[in-house]
Amino acid sequence: MKVDPVVEQAMGDSELRIGRNLRRIRESLDLSQQDIAERLTKLGHRFHQTQVAKIERGERAVRVNEWIAISEALGVMPMSLMAGGLGTDDAVFEARLQFERMRTNVEAISQRLYSVGLDLEAATEFYQQALQDYLHAAAEAGQEVQWSEVEVGKEWAERLKNSAANEYAVDLEELDGKAKSIFEEYRRGMESSEG
Repeated sequence: MKVDPVVEQAMGDSELRIGRNLRRIRESLDLSQQDIAERLTKLGHRFHQTQVAKIERGERAVRVNEWIAISEALGVMPMSLMAGGLGTDDAVFEARLQFERMRTNVEAISQRLYSVGLDLEAATEFYQQALQDYLHAAAEAGQEVQWSEVEVGKEWAERLKNSAANEYAVDLEELDGKAKSIFEEYRRGMESSEG
C-alpha cells in the first residue's frame, strides 16, 4: 500500500516532534536516556537506551501505546510530546511543560486527598465502634471513664479549618459530636446503674 506523500511527511514531522520533545523534557528533568529506558521497561515496554536515542533523533517510529507510556514515564500529558512544530518557541514550550507538570501534580494530590477522605470515613466508623465497645466494657466492669480519655483532638479540626483540607475539619467535628453522644449514652447508663 502506497502512503500519500503528504501523510508520510506529516507522520515524519510527528516522529521528529515526539523525539525533540522527549529530549527537551528528559533534559529538563535531568534524566538520561537510560533512565527513560528503565522507566519504560517498568511500565511494560522493553526499551534500551539506544531505542530512546533513535526516537529522539526521529529515526525510530513510535507506536501509540509507546507514545502514551513515554508521556507517563516523563510525567506529562501525551499531547505534550506532540506540542508545536519544530520551530516552536522555547519559552512557550517550557511554559507549557511547566503547566503540564503542575496539572499532573494537582491531579495526583487530588487523588491522594480523595483516598485520604475514604480512609478517614473508614477510620471514623472503626473509631466509633471501638469507642462503643470500650465504653460498654467499662460500664459492665463499673469503671469510670472521663471524656478527656476519649475525646477526639479538636485542635486538629481547628487547624484544618484554616487549610485546603477544610472539609476534613467538618468530618472531624462530626466525629467529635458522634463520640460525644456515645459518651453521653455511657454516662447516662453509668448514672442509672449507680442510682
